[in-house]
Amino acid sequence: MLVLWKKEIPMTPICNFCEKIMKGGITRAKEHLMIKHGNVVGYKMVPKDVIAELWEFYKQKKIKEDKVLHRQAWRNIVSMLGSLI
Repeated sequence: MLVLWKKEIPMTPICNFCEKIMKGGITRAKEHLMIKHGNVVGYKMVPKDVIAELWEFYKQKKIKEDKVLHRQAWRNIVSMLGSLI
């Protein structure tokens, strides 16, 4: 397994590429490494394969979250319809 950060202080990862201390946990460390705009400043010297792998993981996670939300929405609709009968 590729280790992209180290945790010196609990929930305070440090980037293995630039030694930047991330305040905000693992999510921000991942966003920093994948150069995702918004919460953190990305590090442009991260290898392209690492960036691609993190983006692929991010996309797969979003797909799973969307499926769960979709399932929950249908369950809510079915339970509302059941209460009307």
